[in-house]
Amino acid sequence: MAHSRLERIGTIYTRVTGLIRSGAMSLEDRPLWYEIYQAFPPATPPRYDNPAPKGEIRKIFFPEDTLRAKFYQKLPSAPATSLNEDGRPSACQNFLDNCRRIADSKGVSLEQAFDEALATTKEALIASRSEARSKSEVRTSRAPKTPKQPADIGGIFSEQPPSADSTPPPKST
Repeated sequence: MAHSRLERIGTIYTRVTGLIRSGAMSLEDRPLWYEIYQAFPPATPPRYDNPAPKGEIRKIFFPEDTLRAKFYQKLPSAPATSLNEDGRPSACQNFLDNCRRIADSKGVSLEQAFDEALATTKEALIASRSEARSKSEVRTSRAPKTPKQPADIGGIFSEQPPSADSTPPPKST
């Protein structure tokens, strides 16, 4: 009884349509594909019992994929790519651009330009890391904070109330 029958009830389109009709989903919250599906419905509805299409699945392989693999193999400590920064290329993309530029200028293949492009990319990464370190050192080179006085917690469990001349422990922030 571990199987779910949700996919057998109907297509995703009929389920979303039912949610909209019943009021469980507002028209503004409908998925992006909903109107496109209404305007251009498929010839055969996508159901669970449709047979899988026959045919060969083509492998998608780009020429630079081998270069990317070699790059990460030779330089496993390459910085991670931030997906939040639009338009800023990754270290691997910079490497591929360098590799293409070197290959075009010298008239050699990308594989032959690999070592030179890797050396220039390593130098650029080392320079950017040292620049980032110097910026962080500038940020952390402020005047040191004065240390807080340690709290006297020696008699914390004693039955006697604290004396009037003792100072309360500092509040942690």
